[in-house]
Amino acid sequence: VTDAGIAQLPIWNQLLETLRASNIPWEMTDQISPNPLASECEAAAQHFRSTGCDVIVGFGGGSALDGAKGIAVMANHAGRLVEYDDALGGYERIEDTIPPLICIPTTAGTGSEVGRSTVVIDEETNRKVVVFSPYLMPGLALLDPELMVELPPHITAATGFDALTH
Repeated sequence: VTDAGIAQLPIWNQLLETLRASNIPWEMTDQISPNPLASECEAAAQHFRSTGCDVIVGFGGGSALDGAKGIAVMANHAGRLVEYDDALGGYERIEDTIPPLICIPTTAGTGSEVGRSTVVIDEETNRKVVVFSPYLMPGLALLDPELMVELPPHITAATGFDALTH
C-alpha cells in the first residue's frame, strides 16, 4: 500500500525489485489520497480479499500507512470503515482478525508505524474519522533513514515539522 507519489520514486522500484528477486508474490495499490478516503480503503480491502493476500505492507508517509491500517480493518470486518469511528464506540467492534501489518515509513512525520489508530476521510460528511484499536498496532515497523534521502525537500521539511508538533 502506497500513494501515487511514492510509486513514481526510485525507492518504490527498489522495493519491487527486492520482492521479485526473492520470488515473493505481491499485489499493490497506490490509490491512497494524501488524506486517505474511507472508500479507498474499502476498495483495496476488497482487492486484498479477492486476490488471497495474507499480509498488508504500508510503504510511504502517514497517509499510506493510515491507508494500510484502514485496509487491514476492512479486510475481515463488515460494513463501512467509518462505522468503526472511535468517537462512536467503533473500537468495541474491531476484532482480532486483522491480517499481519508491516509498516515502512518514508517520512519522519506521523509515527503511524507505531500507533494504534488510523485517520480517514468520510466522503459523505467530509470529516476526518479516527479508527482506533490495539489490533491496529503494526506487528513490524521497518525504519530506514535512507528511504528519506530521495524525497522532495518540501516533503522532508513538512514531515519534519509534523514530527515536531507531535
